[in-house]
Order: sequence, then structure tokens, then C-alpha cells
Amino acid sequence: MDSDVAERELEKRLVDRIVDTLHELGPGFAFVGRQLHVDVDGDDFFVDLLFFHIEQLRYVAIELKTTKFDPRDAGQLGFYVALVDDKLRIPSKHEPTVGILLVAGKNDAVVRYALASTTQPVAVSRYELAEDAQAALPDEATIARAFTDELARETDVEDDSAGSQR
Repeated sequence: MDSDVAERELEKRLVDRIVDTLHELGPGFAFVGRQLHVDVDGDDFFVDLLFFHIEQLRYVAIELKTTKFDPRDAGQLGFYVALVDDKLRIPSKHEPTVGILLVAGKNDAVVRYALASTTQPVAVSRYELAEDAQAALPDEATIARAFTDELARETDVEDDSAGSQR
């Protein structure tokens, strides 16, 4: 399955069970949208999933990748965090946007180097946030479990489809 198609399918299934996803993320999350369109001087960009954390008063942009972490993914997520901060966030009311990159796998050393110079609150399957912000958001295990469960469901659905075509 094409990576982009797989990502859209994963995203669709997460949205299809948005209530469960919100419960897995933890209290305080409100769903803003999927494939949220942002126009930048005529160029179109789409944030995979956007939430707002009511207690933290901040947007949480989630980028989904069904592949292993690639440093370019961090750049893409940083770009989306900057867009949301600029286009949606009200600085006098909202805390800075948090970006979460959910990947199928990662090399922690590569992630560390990729994020070494970023000043934005960005995470790859875990949070690199101040303790108070992190306390209100789900931990790495919760996010990873939800992501892994959805990937497993995709495999089960594909296996069931292949079995019915035989």
C-alpha cells in the first residue's frame, strides 16, 4: 500500500473513532479537524489532525507517518506548528502550539539530532515539553499504544480482505 494512502487510511480510522481517540489522549482535548487546510500565499498545506487542549489553552498538531522516522518529518511538523501558531493561535490567549509526530518506528539518536536545534515544542512519539505542560497531555506509551492499535487494525483488515478474495 502506498505510504500516503496508508496514512490517509490510518487518519480516517482514527477520526472514525474520534471519541475513543480523545479518551486515549486524555482529558481536555477537543477535536478541531483532519486534513485542516492552510493556504500560504497560494500554496496549499494540510495538517493531518488538529486538536485543542482546553486546560492548556493550546493547539496540538498531529502528523501521522506509517513509516520509520525521517528527519524531514520533523521539519514538516515544525512547519505545521509554525502555521498553526501564525494562522490560528491568539498569542494573548493561547499557549504555543505543540506538535506530535506519530511514526511507525524511530531511531532515538536520529530523532535527537533532528530535534536538537528546534525551539518549538515538538515530539516524536514522546513529549519534549516542560513538566507542567507534559502533565496535562498523554504520555508516550498512551500515544504509541493508540497508534500501534490502529496499525494492527489495518493489518487485520487487510488480512481479512485478502482472505475473502481467495
